[in-house]
Amino acid sequence: MDPNLILCWLVGLGSVGNTAALFILQRFRAPSWYFVYGVNAALLTAGLVFAPDIAGYATAPIFALTVIAPAWLVRLANAAAHRSRHALTHRLLQLAGILHPFGLFADQVRLFEASALVDRGDFEEARAALRALVERGGPAADYARIHAMRLDDDFSGMRDFIEQDLVRLRNPVLAAVYVRALGETGAITEMLAAAREQHGLPVEPWANVRLVIGAFTGRSQIVDAMLDGPLRAYPVDVKAYWRGTAALAAGDEALARSAFASAGVGPAVRRAIDHRLARGVVRPALTDEQTARLDRLERDAVADRDAFVREHGVLRFASVTTAFVVVNLAMFAVELPGGALDTENLIRLGALVLPLESWRDAWRLLSACFLHFGWLHVVMNVIALVVFGAALERMLGRWRFFVLYLGAGVGSMGAYALFHAWMQDSGSTLAQADVLVGASGCVMGIIGGLLGATIGEWLQTRRAHLLQRIGLFAVIFGAQALFDLFTPRIAMAAHVSGAVIGVLFAFALRPRRRSSPDSGSPSDRGRASTAA
Repeated sequence: MDPNLILCWLVGLGSVGNTAALFILQRFRAPSWYFVYGVNAALLTAGLVFAPDIAGYATAPIFALTVIAPAWLVRLANAAAHRSRHALTHRLLQLAGILHPFGLFADQVRLFEASALVDRGDFEEARAALRALVERGGPAADYARIHAMRLDDDFSGMRDFIEQDLVRLRNPVLAAVYVRALGETGAITEMLAAAREQHGLPVEPWANVRLVIGAFTGRSQIVDAMLDGPLRAYPVDVKAYWRGTAALAAGDEALARSAFASAGVGPAVRRAIDHRLARGVVRPALTDEQTARLDRLERDAVADRDAFVREHGVLRFASVTTAFVVVNLAMFAVELPGGALDTENLIRLGALVLPLESWRDAWRLLSACFLHFGWLHVVMNVIALVVFGAALERMLGRWRFFVLYLGAGVGSMGAYALFHAWMQDSGSTLAQADVLVGASGCVMGIIGGLLGATIGEWLQTRRAHLLQRIGLFAVIFGAQALFDLFTPRIAMAAHVSGAVIGVLFAFALRPRRRSSPDSGSPSDRGRASTAA
């Protein structure tokens, strides 16, 4: 493996693949990213024309700084926002804006700056910041206006503002916000009707909608199911606020005050709780049909909470993924004294040698999965394992993930051995690699497993956002196929077979999730916030 060549492929496929993924997810709503990908592709092209021997080394750091780093910072910012850590979210987005200086994150930075001011109790400064955003106009103006209304407890105004524009009513980011505005104004019938019409929501925003419905109808089981399941990362204060709200709606003021007392003493939460106690909750008078609908929603919420816990585990730590990362790095350290690029050393340590002379060499089908040909090979596989492995482990569970990883690895090695023997018998020169190492088959099995799980969920729920995710996997597999076809010493058959094994395994064994007519049709287009 020539590191310069590999880096060229990574930059080229990363630029093209990210462009395709961006188009699938957002069409032309983020034009500055197209510019960034285009600049990286142009720099790579210039490098290949004028300095091909160092093109990869020269362009890879630029790609990492302008594409990979901002993307990871935004991912971290989303996680911080989910935990209501608005000051940290603000700083992460500021840093992402420095690396992506085209104003893409400017409005989000100002919105979270206002949220951080609210957290500190600087309410007037927060109002001023939101007013400035409204006056600036642009895409963030609506969100700033809604934030300001929530800060002033103007839920009637919020409801009217959202209902003025059909685009706002269909905006998945505002789904839970609108449902909350209906609940705060006592429009329980309209709230239940609006919830039934919420199409295109992913799991987390749909959980937010159900959280709000449970709180304003006094259904504590729905609230608990969401806060213990999809929304379990919410801060203790936010959880206490919504549990107290549900208790008030159920008419149990003592339980509500007990729940509120478990919250912290932050100024924002304290203010929200004081306003809740002063404002109260309109206790709904429900029809038999509405009660039956809430009963179904409650059963589904509990079932979804149980499925979420099974799929994601009680702990967020991906122990099996971490163990495989450690084993791969440890085996690479074992390679170093004899040379990680020395074929004889790799064979001595357990590389797969083709053709297999005897069944006694079958152990190499497993050992070869933990050896790598050079530092770039192991780094690429470990990064892919970290990025994709943890997600699949939480989805399938530890033991299923463990079996899938090893099954895809051993299966892909075995499939390539059969392919190699068949091609040799037919006199073809395609099967060039006769010594095989690497966790690539395992990694492709993981990606295939994510695809299989997604297909299985789509067949069960028909959720629209899952088709987008399937499209993204198609981009990944297409990029991998191009890389395999044009890169020397790459065992494409092992990668393909690993992916197929992963798809079949995950599709067959992923936990089934129950759905009802009231469960909506989630899609991965936004996140609604129901923080106090």
